[in-house]
Amino acid sequence: MNLIRISHIAMTCCLLTSVALAQVPTETIKPGTLLSASGIQLTNFGKPLPLPPGNWEVLYRADTALALTGGGRDSAPVVSLTLRNTDGAATLAAMVLVYTPDVIQIHWKGNTACKEGKAPFMEDFGTTTGSLNYACAMAFVNEKGFKSLVSTASTHPNAWVKEFLAPLASHQADLPDRVIWSTLNANRDRSRSLYLTFFSRPAVTSTTGEPLDGATRNWLTATGKAYIDFLEGQASVVQPYPRLEAAVTQ
Repeated sequence: MNLIRISHIAMTCCLLTSVALAQVPTETIKPGTLLSASGIQLTNFGKPLPLPPGNWEVLYRADTALALTGGGRDSAPVVSLTLRNTDGAATLAAMVLVYTPDVIQIHWKGNTACKEGKAPFMEDFGTTTGSLNYACAMAFVNEKGFKSLVSTASTHPNAWVKEFLAPLASHQADLPDRVIWSTLNANRDRSRSLYLTFFSRPAVTSTTGEPLDGATRNWLTATGKAYIDFLEGQASVVQPYPRLEAAVTQ
């Protein structure tokens, strides 16, 4: 009898774990949905769009259309999400994800040369604006004021800030005031496009220190490669954001 009960408990635990880590179909995502590293299911048979490890609560979703010319369709859907990590102590606190759920038979235009920016960290992954694969990662340091930016985002003159950061306002207390603000823009010819923005706690508290330590740079590089693999149709996993002992919440 005890063995039966133990087996039942073990099976229940396994089932709960599977549910918690299951991929979520893109069409079912809405505010309040919880996402995990298992990612977002875009098609029944394709590889999922992976996410960094964490418990990601969807705070905002927008569905828009990308205008297309010269092909068999005149538009393609675009999904935009604002996500917060429900683990308030997590180094990676929030992110914005914009993606095209469909494979689109077009040539992506408008990519800019990654190295032309002035960010303290830039990585082009060996791609150029004319590559079949294009990717550009950049990272900036917001020395202070991120909480204030979020709290006033609903009236901010910048449309991107207003749309994507205002949903974080009710969780301002869990956010750092000083953040590393990093972006990853990636697309593949005749495939999908991704744009991710990450908000993470810096490694050091001193404004004269080096917030973009080696672990953070390495994570951004590895994450970019993981999303390039995804765009190529390969299974990919985003590694955990480094838990920095010196990371701060204020």
